[in-house]
Amino acid sequence: MVREKPGSSPCCMDAGSVKVVACDNQRSADLYKQAVALLGAVYEGANIVALDWCDVPSRPRARIWLPAAIVSPEDILYMLQECNPHLPTKDWKVVKVEEHAGDVNQAIVVLNKESVAPIEAARGTLNYGFSAIHIKIYKGDSNSSGSPAGNPAEQVLAEEVEAPVCRRTATQPTRR
Repeated sequence: MVREKPGSSPCCMDAGSVKVVACDNQRSADLYKQAVALLGAVYEGANIVALDWCDVPSRPRARIWLPAAIVSPEDILYMLQECNPHLPTKDWKVVKVEEHAGDVNQAIVVLNKESVAPIEAARGTLNYGFSAIHIKIYKGDSNSSGSPAGNPAEQVLAEEVEAPVCRRTATQPTRR
């Protein structure tokens, strides 16, 4: 029996609690998933699961430029919710605030799919106290399909790098 090489080594990236492994071909991805399935419980009550990237749930992300007076994620979210009652903001999350010298800071916000259409209809302009701010939804995140967009390794930090469809495998511990 001649053994066939599975291809080059998988590329592993860290996305917080999720490790993202990119394989060159479907055969390598299948072998990786089989190997991960053999691991079983890595500690009591937790298994590692390998999924195709298209099976990993995701939410749209956006970058907001806002006045530097408010820097706390909780306060930013409160202002967005109170000043935009027409938007479904109940499950938005400000995941990063980039403070800059000057009058304006940037924030990364995880949205919900229901808020994408109203934001696009308003051309990215939201109310923020007595002023208006601009929100930019990351390209690819505004699609209405259920598949994730952007780089899976930076899902939380919202880097804009395209990922090949279903060629990546996310490995995440799950609890029973």
